[in-house]
Amino acid sequence: EISVLLEDTEFVRGMMNGQQIQVGKCASGLRKRLFREHLGDFDGTQINYQDPISDSFYKDTWLSTAARNTTMFEKIFNCIPTDSAFTFSQLREIQSASKLCETNPEEARRLLQSIRGYLVLIPHKFLSKEYLGPRLPAKEILAPAWFWT
Repeated sequence: EISVLLEDTEFVRGMMNGQQIQVGKCASGLRKRLFREHLGDFDGTQINYQDPISDSFYKDTWLSTAARNTTMFEKIFNCIPTDSAFTFSQLREIQSASKLCETNPEEARRLLQSIRGYLVLIPHKFLSKEYLGPRLPAKEILAPAWFWT
């Protein structure tokens, strides 16, 4: 994570959610550079970054890149955590499955070429059908549930 406070003195025309606005030149440049890095568009020619908070940019560019990368990483490496494992038994199946990177390295290398940038989806459903809180007789069960989230 990074936190930066920029006080631009020079402004340029920009667009946010379909509306023309003035944006700080330095902040806008930094945002576009970070977006290019995260999206794997290092030369800045493949993606339009003019409206970074539009629904189309978020869904069609940001989320689709993250979804494609997640799919490829899971296919190649059997990544954990994953939204494919709702239970411990599903997790054991995934862990015991052969990894493409070991069984077919050439195909794995080919698939790796489709990964762009560093974005992946957060696996919100990982082990979602399992109780992950403390159980009796653990003394931790005395703590309220919010303590563990």
